[in-house]
Amino acid sequence: TRTGPYCGRCEGAVKEAVTGDGQPLTGGQLAERILEVAESLPGYQQWCRHQHEIVRLSLYWARCIELSNYYPYGGQSLVESTSAHLTWNQQQSQDARERIQLAVAQLLEAGTLPVTVKARVAALKSLSKVSSDT
Repeated sequence: TRTGPYCGRCEGAVKEAVTGDGQPLTGGQLAERILEVAESLPGYQQWCRHQHEIVRLSLYWARCIELSNYYPYGGQSLVESTSAHLTWNQQQSQDARERIQLAVAQLLEAGTLPVTVKARVAALKSLSKVSSDT
């Protein structure tokens, strides 16, 4: 099945998610809300092929939301994007670090993190699409 409609429902629910004091969710709370919404959608248990990586994906999407220019309707930017203040090189470096962190998390989750340094570097290069110079 197509995941687009489900992603839209998650996005809508998460954009409306706020803490008890009216502030938008951030960090771990935002990732938890994304996970909660995704797992509650109809057909998730039966059809979702990403259940083995849903925690990692929730953390990834929370980070994407925090770095976006989104802010609640009628309000001002409550979550300031750090990307706007970074140079191009700093942004590239940050993106590479995030991809490497996601690759490590994926290997750990799958239980396939290689033991030797050479094998780890090769696996991380392959998954994160970064060079060994990074």
